Amino acid sequence: MDKYASEAGIIMLVIFGPIIIVCFCAAIYQSRRARAIKRNTEEFENQFIQSLSRQGFSIDKRFDFTPCRLLLDHQHRRGMLMSYSSPKEYYNTPMSTMQFFPLDKITECALVQDGTMVHHDAVIPGMVGAALFGLGGALAGATAMNKSENVGYLSVRLFIDDVSVSSLTITALNASAMKSSEYYLKAYDLAQQVYNEFEGIIRVNRARQNAAAKPVAPETHNEPAEDSIQANTQILDQIKRMAQLHAEGILTEEEFISKKQALLERMH
Repeated sequence: MDKYASEAGIIMLVIFGPIIIVCFCAAIYQSRRARAIKRNTEEFENQFIQSLSRQGFSIDKRFDFTPCRLLLDHQHRRGMLMSYSSPKEYYNTPMSTMQFFPLDKITECALVQDGTMVHHDAVIPGMVGAALFGLGGALAGATAMNKSENVGYLSVRLFIDDVSVSSLTITALNASAMKSSEYYLKAYDLAQQVYNEFEGIIRVNRARQNAAAKPVAPETHNEPAEDSIQANTQILDQIKRMAQLHAEGILTEEEFISKKQALLERMH
């Protein structure tokens, strides 16, 4: 029995020994990899904050998508977009990819899904807007596209009146996903929030442009009325006559001062 038990133990060790060793090594590898990812992520975030600080960028709002990161600085009217070179290892993205753009020069925005302009789940009518965002004939057959159960691409596009950055694409989704999936619903909800945010910014920009375009009425300098001038002249003449009477001793000092003060109060 001892002989058979010993042989069975050896067989078990031969069979399961390598598996145990592999599992042990895999556990060590995963632990080291997790620590490396945590360290790389912390370093990336520190570098990211330092880069923003050097730019004088204050974060008012932040939107984190899987393919990119969007920050808004309403105080200085600026935005920042960073598209990740590798979404799964976004901490490898260089700081040089940070793209700054002016908020006060955004003129149009659109929510685009699989090449179709949408807004609150509705296709925007008209081809002018689609042409503006380079969608060409994308609205043709849009109804059929909206009925699809899968979505491959979702983004918010901006049109900016600026030479350095005339347009910008904020990618919310760049992988096939079912419309009923939590992944898609989360991405769409966040994209809708970004779209609404820029719609509000555009309304403010248009209001400021309209206010600046209104003609300023020339300043009018109101000249004193002719009768007021005549009245003041008469009062001064009366004061001169009283001064003469005071000099001749007809009016006392107190009488002259009292009457003079009363006349001066009537001037305007």
